[in-house]
Amino acid sequence: MESSKIPDTVEIFPWNEVFSTGIALIDEQHRTLIDLLNVLVSHLAFQVAAPGLNQVIGELKEYAAVHFHTEEEIWRRHFQGDSWEISHLRAHDDFVDQVIRLKAEEDFKPFDEVLESIVTFLTQWIALHIIESDKRMAKVVLAFSSGCSLEQAKKLADDEMAGATRTLTETAMTLYDKLAQHTVRMTRERRALMAAGSKT
Repeated sequence: MESSKIPDTVEIFPWNEVFSTGIALIDEQHRTLIDLLNVLVSHLAFQVAAPGLNQVIGELKEYAAVHFHTEEEIWRRHFQGDSWEISHLRAHDDFVDQVIRLKAEEDFKPFDEVLESIVTFLTQWIALHIIESDKRMAKVVLAFSSGCSLEQAKKLADDEMAGATRTLTETAMTLYDKLAQHTVRMTRERRALMAAGSKT
C-alpha cells in the first residue's frame, strides 16, 4: 500500500467573501496578494533555501507595490487630500518598511524567529488592511454612485462597518491569528523532522 504523501503547500490565508470590497479590480489584486502570501508560507513551511525565500518575499513586495499604486489611484479620485487618503498612504508605506525590516532581521536572529515575525505580520496586516481599511474606503467610493457627498459617504461607510461587521472583523482576525500560529508551529516541527532525517 502506497504511503500518503505529505502535502507541500499551505493555505494559511484562504480567500473568503468577507474580503470582498465590491470593486472588482481591487478584489482581483487582493486575491493575487493572498495567493503570494500562501506561496510564501508554503515556502517557509516546506523549504529551507534562503535564496528561494528572498525571491518569494521580493515578488510579494513587488506585487504589493503594484496593488498599492492601483488602490491609491482609485482613492485619489474620490478622497484627494482627505485624512482617510493620507492615513491609507501611510499604511502602505509602513507595510513596505516593515517587510524590509523583518527580512533584515535574518542577519542576526534565528530563522524560526524571523519566520514567526514575517508570517504573523503579513497575515495580520493583510487581513486587517483589507477588511478594515480597504472595505471602508470602497464603500465610500461605491456610495458616490448614489449621489452622496464625501462626508455623507464616509458616514454611511462608518455605519456599515460598525455593529455586526465589527464583530465579523474581530472574529476573522482571531481566526487568522490562530492560523498563523499553527503554521509557525507546523513549520518548526517539519524543519526539525527534516533536520533529524538528514542526520540518519
